[in-house]
Amino acid sequence: MASFSFTVLEQSAVSPPTGADIGDPLPLTFFDIMWMTSGAVRRLFFYRFPHPTVYFIDSVLPALKSSLSTTLHRFYPLAGKFRCSDEDEGKLELRYKEGDSVPFIVVEYDGDFDDVSGDHGRAVSKIRPLVSELRTDFYEDMPLLAVQVTVFPNKGFVIGLKISHIACDGRSFIHFVRSWAAVCRAESSAESLPSFDRTMFEFPEKLGTATPGDVKDFFESNKQSPKITTSNDDASLFVLKSFKLGKEDIEKLKRRVLQLSAETVRCSSFMVTCAWAWVSLVKTRAYNAERKVQLIFQADARRRLNPPVSADYFGNCIRPCFAEAVVSDLIGENGLVFACEAIRNGIKELEVGVFNGCDEWGNRFLKAEQPMAVTSSPLFRVYDADFGWGRPVKVDVASLGGSPGLVSLAESRDGEGGIEFAISLEEKEMAAFHSFLLLALDG
Repeated sequence: MASFSFTVLEQSAVSPPTGADIGDPLPLTFFDIMWMTSGAVRRLFFYRFPHPTVYFIDSVLPALKSSLSTTLHRFYPLAGKFRCSDEDEGKLELRYKEGDSVPFIVVEYDGDFDDVSGDHGRAVSKIRPLVSELRTDFYEDMPLLAVQVTVFPNKGFVIGLKISHIACDGRSFIHFVRSWAAVCRAESSAESLPSFDRTMFEFPEKLGTATPGDVKDFFESNKQSPKITTSNDDASLFVLKSFKLGKEDIEKLKRRVLQLSAETVRCSSFMVTCAWAWVSLVKTRAYNAERKVQLIFQADARRRLNPPVSADYFGNCIRPCFAEAVVSDLIGENGLVFACEAIRNGIKELEVGVFNGCDEWGNRFLKAEQPMAVTSSPLFRVYDADFGWGRPVKVDVASLGGSPGLVSLAESRDGEGGIEFAISLEEKEMAAFHSFLLLALDG
């Protein structure tokens, strides 16, 4: 097991400004309830800062905390908690009460900043301590956000955020982070204000509403569901590695799919990147040739709903999509084509309607054995989170460390139109996975 030398410098809490006008409690929607058992999302933003810790504490930390307070006024649900309604105990909501706050911890770490912020395979056990703990099982007055800032003296610092999925999806999460960064660098108008209007949703009547009892039962039943996770003891066996698919590589793979497909399959950059990773992962795991394997990804429902929801809507507004293929097809000569066709079929389900097949989403999740799941999106602009000391040198989804086979996508940090993705696997698997990625590009 790796050993870490962390020194806690400060434990505090940040609230919206005293006396600030706070918005109304937010009732949970079907989309919020659907994702509440998926746990917390943990993101890491790495910044170079070649100055001693005392300079960071004096010059950077006050700005981070004051700008967070201002931003929490705008994104007030994150300063509150998931709780039962004061007016009706049968309703669940996100509510801010006077005195609520976001835990904020500052630690110093004498480790290697370049190591933990690199693209190479990094031990998950080195990444996990960079994010503060936050309970995500169901209980009354559950906090939604925790912040940890880790200082690497004379090297850099990391902003680690852990947010409950019950509060919002990835798009809303990054909207909050970019807004915080804009306020910190005194350019608050650079980001739009969030919308909390939930009256625009028109859910099918059969979806109904959830009571606290329903949610507790949901949590208890899902505790028994099989999940692919790593314990703290297992974390040292897994590595997190990042890969980049350049714009030219993406176009090359698109042309190959177009040339080999009988039905002239046209692929988006998202489709071909996911297909490239999926085929390589299936080959790495050497499944039985007759086995069916799954790829799960999310689709943003904001513009697909009728009527559409604001692009700045804050909350959860995504639905799962499912792609399925036979192993023998994916590992064959035309594996990339089969993968793209399967992903396209998963996207086509949206054409029938956002809620098409919603009765079976839960079962499809549970029946999928060791699926590859895709999270985040190159459209989120995670590398725009500049707090005033430059763009991040790296952005990671630390949640990957607990879910082998989970892939996170982001825009290329060099701004040249490529896509980055990261994945967590056992170290011996990662070497094979990397080799299959390279073979697919050379093919």
